Amino acid sequence: MPELPEVEAFRQYFNIHALNKAITSVNIVEEKILKGSSAEKLLQFCQQAKFIQTSRRGKFMFAKLSSEGGLLFHFGMTGDFRYSNSNEKLHKHDRLVFNFKNGYYLAYISQRKFGRVEYIANIDEYIKSQRFGPDALSITPSELQRQLQGRNRKIKSALLDQKIIAGVGNLYADEALFQAQIRPDRLTKELSADELIRLAKKIKKIMIHAVQQGNEYGEPFSSDYFISFRKKDGCCPICNTLLSRLPIAQRTTYFCEKCQK
Repeated sequence: MPELPEVEAFRQYFNIHALNKAITSVNIVEEKILKGSSAEKLLQFCQQAKFIQTSRRGKFMFAKLSSEGGLLFHFGMTGDFRYSNSNEKLHKHDRLVFNFKNGYYLAYISQRKFGRVEYIANIDEYIKSQRFGPDALSITPSELQRQLQGRNRKIKSALLDQKIIAGVGNLYADEALFQAQIRPDRLTKELSADELIRLAKKIKKIMIHAVQQGNEYGEPFSSDYFISFRKKDGCCPICNTLLSRLPIAQRTTYFCEKCQK
């Protein structure tokens, strides 16, 4: 599934190609992806309108409309955008197409149809209603400490909870815990203030790095990044110990027994 850096890259691509362009029509190729809203409502507010602003919270992207409300984009496992000249035929996995007055279109792609597009009357109110945690790209030590206060669960599981921190997925949770030298199965109540400060700083640093480098699923990272070694029979980039694996929150978790305490 696309993680926060990929969704941020999608948002930036959308900003370049779709903002402030008049939408002449919308082609709903696969109505199945319109979860939570009807085709009629989406057409009503999109046609003859413009996308005027985007935002993101964790792995969810939002595009505000000049008419009213806006759209939520969730990318499932295989989501993406593609901007093309209207002379180009649609591709096999294009599910929703916004046609612009300038003769181009933006296609929302979802190969396995796990993605979702939804019309939302008020984006800010929707985000509040979902109780998303602070965004991982801007998380502060004090926010992380506040979000974990009173909780008693494995730290890896807590990091994957979007109501605690929005946007941390399996790969980046393992990376952050490795860089912070914290075992993924330690309980949140056992972590010291210094460890939580270190962890928050690592989460933010990793996310910023990934966005700046245009990383997709951890590549390309420099050879000292844990993600590059995170695989079966992989070894720790610091001590060369064979990495251990644990199932946590129904996800395969990699860590180093020697370097993470």
